[in-house]
Amino acid sequence: MLKDEVKLLITIKGIAPLVALAFLAEVGNIKRFRTRRKMNAYLGIAPRIKGSGGKTQVGHITRESRNLTSTLLTQSIHHLTEASPYFRIFYENLSEKRGAGRARIALIRKVCGMVRRKLLTGECYRWMDNNLYVRKLKLYEKDLESIKRKKTA
Repeated sequence: MLKDEVKLLITIKGIAPLVALAFLAEVGNIKRFRTRRKMNAYLGIAPRIKGSGGKTQVGHITRESRNLTSTLLTQSIHHLTEASPYFRIFYENLSEKRGAGRARIALIRKVCGMVRRKLLTGECYRWMDNNLYVRKLKLYEKDLESIKRKKTA
């Protein structure tokens, strides 16, 4: 079952099997989160919101709870923006307006939301590159075989 989910997630350009596995390990069953916001809060990439007297104040991200997924995605921002023109345009436009740090977190939120949506619907990434997908899949299966051999030895 996990293997099928990884295969689905690596259809997204810029998502490697390691990132997909880290996301699945941290989140577990995606259906337990009713909204993307709740999942982002669990992952520690949602902003802190304070409200009182009809006023809402949006603060910094919480950085509490899980951090493996956000760490791996933060380290692969360059790869994500190079792999997908959609991600690059989003990141560059937001980076000019709000700064690189906020653009980085916004891109991570966008990718996590996309991953959530793919897991819930079971659909492949719309702009999937078949050649890239086949290469990622071969490397992933090769790694799985290597782990199996080490486990039996």
